[in-house]
Amino acid sequence: LLRYSGGVERQVAALQRLRIQQAIDHTRRLTASALPPGVTFEVVAGLGVQWATLDTAAFESMVGRMRDGSSVRRYLDARVVTGTQQRMADVLTDGIVRNPRETARLLRGTFTGGAVQAVRVARTETLRVYRDVQRESYQRNSNVVRGYRRQASLDDRTCFACWVLDGTLYANEGDMEEHVSGRCFTVPETVTWAELGIRGMDEVEPQESGRARFERLPDAQQRRIIGNDRQYEAWKSGTIGLADMVARHTH
Repeated sequence: LLRYSGGVERQVAALQRLRIQQAIDHTRRLTASALPPGVTFEVVAGLGVQWATLDTAAFESMVGRMRDGSSVRRYLDARVVTGTQQRMADVLTDGIVRNPRETARLLRGTFTGGAVQAVRVARTETLRVYRDVQRESYQRNSNVVRGYRRQASLDDRTCFACWVLDGTLYANEGDMEEHVSGRCFTVPETVTWAELGIRGMDEVEPQESGRARFERLPDAQQRRIIGNDRQYEAWKSGTIGLADMVARHTH
């Protein structure tokens, strides 16, 4: 288990470093895609608006001090390692005369969800770093990006809260609330062309929000995504609104 946690910690650190560069590149591409056809960063630079580049080395240093595998290691130390060694040893010893699949099933019971949860936390932490770098890039370029919108993968695997919060506009300084294994990402909200001094350009309209799309779904799909018949019936009767079913908890 200790070797496992060390291996996961190294993988998390490597993935976080990769996510930093990916986020920097992706942020610039997303912002560029919001520009009208024919308008590039070079054209905008001619107006005196420059794109500031994030100090990758400084951000990697911050991640290394605060994030590299720390959540995974704390989870394993607190919930997996302590009190499981003897049980795990017994399972492995008896496994000599047992089908390997049966041993694996028993080991999962020994982990009590720890291995699965550790991987889940590792994935969540790498995505968190990705979003943090994007937000830092938006902050450095507030002359171009006024904020960012939450965008979710709107399908039946997406939780109801993320459906409702899809399209929410956040300030560059604000952190987007997210849950473990969340799949939401950020899309830059650029300043208007009029604010940049460019006249005669069509302004980019925000995409339809997840909430608006949810209200047009078939009843059966709405019920399935909400996942609670009582809440669904209360919403349909007008007793509560969609936002009333979104709960926020800080952990």
